[in-house]
Amino acid sequence: MLSFALENFEEYVNYAKNSDKKLLSSGLSEDQQFLISHGTRSYYGSTEWLVENGKPLWLVNEGEYLMINTLDLTIDMAFFELMLNPWTVKNVLEHFVTHYSYEDKIFAPDKEDELYDGGISFTHDMGIGNHFSPNSYSCYEVAGIDRKCFSYMTYEELTNWILCAGLYVAHTKDQKFLLRHREIFNRCYNSLLNRDNPDPYQRDGLMGFDSSRTEGGGEITTYDSLDHSLAQSRKNAYIGGKCWASYLALEYIFKLLEDNIRANASYQSAVLCANTLSEAFDGILGFIPAVLENNNKSAIIPVVEALVYPHQMGLYQHLDFEGEFQSYLSVLKQHIQNILKEGICLYKDGGWKLSSTADNSWMSKICLNQFVVREILGISYGGEKSADSAHVEWEVDGSKDQACSDQFASGKPIGSLYYPRIVTNILWLKLSSMY
Repeated sequence: MLSFALENFEEYVNYAKNSDKKLLSSGLSEDQQFLISHGTRSYYGSTEWLVENGKPLWLVNEGEYLMINTLDLTIDMAFFELMLNPWTVKNVLEHFVTHYSYEDKIFAPDKEDELYDGGISFTHDMGIGNHFSPNSYSCYEVAGIDRKCFSYMTYEELTNWILCAGLYVAHTKDQKFLLRHREIFNRCYNSLLNRDNPDPYQRDGLMGFDSSRTEGGGEITTYDSLDHSLAQSRKNAYIGGKCWASYLALEYIFKLLEDNIRANASYQSAVLCANTLSEAFDGILGFIPAVLENNNKSAIIPVVEALVYPHQMGLYQHLDFEGEFQSYLSVLKQHIQNILKEGICLYKDGGWKLSSTADNSWMSKICLNQFVVREILGISYGGEKSADSAHVEWEVDGSKDQACSDQFASGKPIGSLYYPRIVTNILWLKLSSMY
């Protein structure tokens, strides 16, 4: 390895210089440039390129946790990888299909003993510390835990695989990948429908049933260490957004496969999902509650997160404020305008607080949602520079002993140290306007 590096020294030095030039000429602020550089180093420091039976196998370790190819990181890092090394996205997706997919049953929260067919989904990760988990199981997910850290993320990982595949196909136009996984796409679509409700007449477009793998518990989201606002998957508005985007990704995929029946059905499911979320807007609270049950009153920024997927797939017609989803988009814009305020979803230093009821924020998700708010929703609230400055301070001072960290409480790192996911901020290079 050292010999190879020395033999190709000039080539890699020039590559680094060109990368620097691109970033320096991007028009981004010094704070934004730092955060992109910081995140990029952390990403590459977490990667491994292995060989399995003569074929490449790409790994991204989950920072200090060392979990292998965590799927809810894969979806966030896909924007970076598709810009620089798209083959890695396909490599990870296909390894999930061949080694880390599974079929389960599902149940309603009030009827744990009545099981229905769930369908295909994917594990949270592939193992830990350079040790692969047994096929169809992750090292993270544990049965019998009700909506707490280490419970199953069956539904969100299903949406993550679909969205990664949609992003990959839209970016590469890889027809062989598309055709090879036709049946997987069909199974993913059926699985989404089942997890809404096995009875088609009772569906609302959101997740309504939990996986039998929880053994009577409840599924969680990637925001596993937050409170109920973002921990619970069922009827969660953040997950609802990813469901909406997944149906649109499947519509796009089925059209490419010339399966117009499934394409149209996927689109109708997206409409149902958007209508449910739009109607959930609480005029008194001024936002969509984080969870659409149990009188939840938490405000969360990631309700808008999933807008990034149709945007990055080039499906701009779905993001037109005068188009088919105008009501949904208008509600999301109003939602953000009402909560992006100090004391709700902003800290005193201007940093972003992902949930109004939990003092816990992920830098990677903040960067992603900043792009959505600025570029897709067209919101300028006046505190953008303060936010970037605060986030740099979180990394430079708050996390000075842990390199690039992702999880913060009031600007202090509490987990997710040496983390790769912050490369979501590569999206900032695609901003059409600066502030």
